[in-house]
Amino acid sequence: MEKQEERDDSSEFSIIEEMANMHKADTGLPVNIWLDAGRLYLDGGHGKRIKFQNDHGNNMNRHNFISMTISKDDPQIPANEISKVKISAKDIDAIKTFIKNNYSLLDKLADEKITWKMFFMKMRPN
Repeated sequence: MEKQEERDDSSEFSIIEEMANMHKADTGLPVNIWLDAGRLYLDGGHGKRIKFQNDHGNNMNRHNFISMTISKDDPQIPANEISKVKISAKDIDAIKTFIKNNYSLLDKLADEKITWKMFFMKMRPN
């Protein structure tokens, strides 16, 4: 966690550039998301996570995102990012449901055990 807090915005922007993005129209979520599809978490000093857009815009907004852990039971927003959340609790719950419903696929994608195409074909949209 400490490594993540030391990063500046330009480092986070660089990481989001390396993550695979999914438009909300494809996921059924109220926001766009980014997924770790290449073991980025190993270099990041944090666990497996997704990032979600912190607004409802249709275009990918790479400068306005929040992390959420990939967890089978209880996905969480890191404590240092909770105060930045601008979307509703209902939207957060939808993202958590997406993670829970697709936990195994997200876990495998982060470890490059499946391809992006395989994830997209097998994922359960909200």
